Amino acid sequence: METSLIRLNAAPTLLHVLPEADPQESAFSVSSTSRAFIEANTTPTSFSEIRRDHIIPVFVKDNEPLISQADFIQVTAQAVRDVFRGEEILTPQIRVSHPIKGRTPDAKDKPAKDLQDWERTLYYERMMFAIEIPTMFDEIGGNRLTLIVGGVKAYNLDNLYNRKGAVEHFKLFVGFENRVCTNLCVRTDGLHGRPAREQRGAAPKGHLPAVACV
Repeated sequence: METSLIRLNAAPTLLHVLPEADPQESAFSVSSTSRAFIEANTTPTSFSEIRRDHIIPVFVKDNEPLISQADFIQVTAQAVRDVFRGEEILTPQIRVSHPIKGRTPDAKDKPAKDLQDWERTLYYERMMFAIEIPTMFDEIGGNRLTLIVGGVKAYNLDNLYNRKGAVEHFKLFVGFENRVCTNLCVRTDGLHGRPAREQRGAAPKGHLPAVACV
């Protein structure tokens, strides 16, 4: 089916991401739509909550931190701003799953029901985000699909029993129709980027075969 790319002539509303800035603090307050990629079995969250409240896992052998989910979102948002300069860019929609809960050492003997907020620790093993660019869209079969840039990060794919410098896994996708599931299968009509070693014996670089998401 023949399709055509359409770009609206809208006044630029950019997503400014500074070194310590919150990418959701944009002049354009509308967030990317949830229909962009995932809803089931995940919890919505914000960039500020991840940055402020979620602890960062470390490599066991040297106690050095992994690249955080917040940093991954921030760097991607900055790249989107640079590549699609002049386009309207909505704030990221972020969803998380598989919470890893803990507690501070001084609360080790407390019953769970008696824990105070400051005695709890939390991070999510899996995180998915999508950034919508509504001024770039495709008309396919009479349906309007906007361009989406997103990524997924799951700490369970990293070897936490190693040292800093070990491989850390990230996935990026860019397309007009994207689907992500909580086991990190990604399906897109556009680019799907993965570490080179995951491409061996798979589809050509930049493409993803059909996958079943559950």
